[in-house]
Amino acid sequence: MIFDLIARILIVCFAYFIAVFAAAAFFVLAALGLDSVGPTAGETTVDLALRLGLYAGLMASTAGAIATLPILLAIAIAEAFRLSGPVFHLTLGAIVGGIGVVLWEGSEARAGQQEYVIAIASGAVGAFVYWLIAGRKAGEWRDRTTMPAPPEA
Repeated sequence: MIFDLIARILIVCFAYFIAVFAAAAFFVLAALGLDSVGPTAGETTVDLALRLGLYAGLMASTAGAIATLPILLAIAIAEAFRLSGPVFHLTLGAIVGGIGVVLWEGSEARAGQQEYVIAIASGAVGAFVYWLIAGRKAGEWRDRTTMPAPPEA
């Protein structure tokens, strides 16, 4: 059982990292708009990929810093109560995205309606990616509490 728990923690950490990066990439693409994402004059495809990766990485670090506690609370609730449905994860992801904007507004910046919509959608994207990787199996590590009986000869 302890090995199942350790493996689950590693999977959840990996899924969290990938989900935050996916949500940040979606936020960057939605906030910049698809027209402004294209390469500038003289910019190669590699330069464009590096620029967008840098934007997404910076946004992922900001989103991860702002929303870590609400996300960990949502993950703990899902694991404790074995809530593995996509609707649960998408709803909590959207709520965490909205909470992220509210927490971000605590700084000097002010968000408009567009930022709220993009953040809520980004939270849902991140939650969907998390659900694909780890959320579908929420709480299943607890099912393996007993050792299987040895085969009879």
